[in-house]
Amino acid sequence: MSSGSPDWLTPIVPVIVTVPEGLPPVVNVSDTPVAQIWGWCSDPEGWVKILANSEGKLIIDPSEILQNDPQDGQIAKAPTSNWAYDHKSNLNAHGSKYSEYRCLDKDTSHSVLESVGGDFRIPISCSILSVGAYVDIAGVTGLSTIDILNSGVSIFSTKITIDSNEKTSKTAETSPVISAPNIDADSILTFNIDVIQTTPAKGLVIWLEIQW
Repeated sequence: MSSGSPDWLTPIVPVIVTVPEGLPPVVNVSDTPVAQIWGWCSDPEGWVKILANSEGKLIIDPSEILQNDPQDGQIAKAPTSNWAYDHKSNLNAHGSKYSEYRCLDKDTSHSVLESVGGDFRIPISCSILSVGAYVDIAGVTGLSTIDILNSGVSIFSTKITIDSNEKTSKTAETSPVISAPNIDADSILTFNIDVIQTTPAKGLVIWLEIQW
């Protein structure tokens, strides 16, 4: 266990020391006002010191037992009470939802164009976790490149691309990279087609994974 955590962060937990058969338990209190509790480690075998404060309470690094966000199958760590409180108050606080926005109807060919499909308003503050696009009829030769802008500024360091003969960015050789994921309430997103294929694709839907 790690030391160095301030006492106000120190959880109070019961101490259960198991001793291999034939070995006596060792609980040793030194002359200094700091308790020294020893426990048996099975790998590698040997006695190890368990850090405690002067009251005999274990000193535990919270990161050893707490983790946000919780992971499926994780039984060794728990979420913090602050995370749990937020989740109880708002079940969507730590979740994400997908939103799709059709920018071009299925029969409309791509062209280099700004603000395709008009404005997309974000009603409350959020973070964009992932994005992508798909078309109704695949373009041929070259890439389609699509940008998403927040109040006129791109959210990407690497924009969305759709490869030749493909209908979705999911199969693109290069994945988009979001460099500005945080969106303020009442922001306006717009969608640009920056590059088209030799035979342009038709139709366009943008999808966003958003954490509100």
